[in-house]
Amino acid sequence: MKKLTLLLIVGLFTTVSVFSQTPETWKAGFKGSINWSRITPLGYLIVNSSAGLHGVDPETGKITWSNADLAGAPESSFTILDGTPFATITDVSGGLYMIEPIEGSVVFSSKDAGFETVDNRFFLYRSGAILVLGKKSGSGDPGLSMISMTNGKSLWSKSSDFGMVSACYDLDKEHCLVSTLFFVFKMEVKTGDEVWKKSMDPKFEKMAGFMKMMDKGSAGGLIKQEDLVADILVPEENPGACYVAVQTKTEKTVNGEKSIVYSNQYNAFDLSSGEYIWPAPVQFPDMLGTVIAAKKGFVICPMSSGNSRISVLDYKTGESVLGKKGRGVSVKGSVLGYSVLKEGILVNTRVLSGSSSKNYLYMLNSETLEPLYKKPADIKGDVSKVIRTGAGLLVITNEETNIYQVSSGEMTLDKPMEGGSNLTGTTDEFVYAFNLDDGIVYVIDKKSGSVKPMSTIELKFEGKEKPQYIELREGGIVVSAEQNIAMIDYNGVLTYQKYLPAPRLPGITRALLAAYAVRAAYVGAVSGYASAAFGAASNDIKVEEGDANAAVAKGLTQGMSQAYGELSNAGFTYADKAFKAMNTRFKATTESNTSMLMMVDKGDKLYGLQEVNKDNGKEESFIDMGKDKEPVYEVDAISNKIYYRKSATEIVCYSF
Repeated sequence: MKKLTLLLIVGLFTTVSVFSQTPETWKAGFKGSINWSRITPLGYLIVNSSAGLHGVDPETGKITWSNADLAGAPESSFTILDGTPFATITDVSGGLYMIEPIEGSVVFSSKDAGFETVDNRFFLYRSGAILVLGKKSGSGDPGLSMISMTNGKSLWSKSSDFGMVSACYDLDKEHCLVSTLFFVFKMEVKTGDEVWKKSMDPKFEKMAGFMKMMDKGSAGGLIKQEDLVADILVPEENPGACYVAVQTKTEKTVNGEKSIVYSNQYNAFDLSSGEYIWPAPVQFPDMLGTVIAAKKGFVICPMSSGNSRISVLDYKTGESVLGKKGRGVSVKGSVLGYSVLKEGILVNTRVLSGSSSKNYLYMLNSETLEPLYKKPADIKGDVSKVIRTGAGLLVITNEETNIYQVSSGEMTLDKPMEGGSNLTGTTDEFVYAFNLDDGIVYVIDKKSGSVKPMSTIELKFEGKEKPQYIELREGGIVVSAEQNIAMIDYNGVLTYQKYLPAPRLPGITRALLAAYAVRAAYVGAVSGYASAAFGAASNDIKVEEGDANAAVAKGLTQGMSQAYGELSNAGFTYADKAFKAMNTRFKATTESNTSMLMMVDKGDKLYGLQEVNKDNGKEESFIDMGKDKEPVYEVDAISNKIYYRKSATEIVCYSF
């Protein structure tokens, strides 16, 4: 890299500092002053100025699209919608827009659609439409519109004759399933015509007229949109049927004290005709929680403030078939996640107690779905990954690492390794874990399950920092925090250790910390074969077993098929671009970048980002932010780019 000499002139004296200056990759100038900028999950740069909202190509700096209607839109209103390729943003007058950030397409405008407020929206990727629920302009009644993702135009609208939507399921290219306060519908997406309509409870079928009036009036205004919680399930285990789960909320007064009581109700319908499959709906106490589709039936896991009961409903009869007289089995806390294994279903639960919580592991029998052991295993933190070893299941949470023995239902390490998922790294043969408790790196052999210390000397960081991340490199394991970095080779020898103090300015490192947290989430998700990092939510704990590439592909395909696959099939060009961007991001998480950044003070209050080589700890290029005490910058730690607002109208990109 070319060496540059930087002259700092202070008064009549001139001092010379020599360091390598990172060259600019590109500059982008904007009309009007820049208000804020954001990096989307797929790596595209969004910039808002007094002249509009702009999309910037991260490779060239070219402004690829602009929307003048969104000039000055507040940063707090810009939200990437999880599980979708879209973002929402509100203009200065309160109008809501849904945009596609790659091409800047407006797929919905509340003003154009005639909505005063938007309460909810459901994305139907198979048919390329958005179901939008809100209040129509000039009316206090709920309104419903189906919007085309192609041009943002309304396909149809239903005003006060349709109740509040609680859930929507994208069934196929022509149909969707919709649930409201009292009804379940199968509808034509393009026309809004009803294929069939059923009450959630068969006993109300003869009162359909009254129920319709209650539905469209939201039960006399007693029910609010935020109180409507529901889910529509179409399991592969029982094709031809759909299941609707609804949460109800009741206020009770006992001895003058008011309390809220929740329950959740389930019913089954024939997909073709809408006919009831079960003789009556089934109800459970507590809030609607996780539902696991198993061979035997639905595993119902309600959310509770304390202990909860897991039940199993037979797909064909609705009969509760778990526990004595079908009453289910009690577990500590509520289910957070699960994984279906050949030994059974591994379930992670959590009990909340004030500001603290306790977590547990249960293993459910694969056939009966009964817990294999009455006493669960204690764990700390939420499970993010499970790795099969010769000594049991290596369970990695966000706080610790331990081994779960399926044959006994116990955690087998004498003491868990503190640190969790960000401090673990995996190869085909080994798992490496940094233990915060003793400052030592441990190596776990996947084949045998043996756990051995790799290093023998405790690693301590300066500046009162604790290690936050590890990365496996060819020469060893890099351990890092905000201002510390060290490498331990695979023989356990400390190769180097470096500490660069941060400037004592509040918030100056915030963007850098956020960037590395995002990268850690991506890397963790990819190594755990989870697609959540790419915008697709999942409740499952990911398990590493079998072919790694196949597992990764399966995870990404399952998570993104609707969000991008269906849209790509429908001919949306931005879906193709998004797929390419997603693959690039995915590849980047599997390839280690050669350096990390630290915000430093070079002296005389000269601030900037220092690049430190991960392989040897040497300081390399420096991104000069001058004497800017509050530098505004964004860091993309996936593609290794920095976007620095050099002036009120200009952003400069650096690559590291």
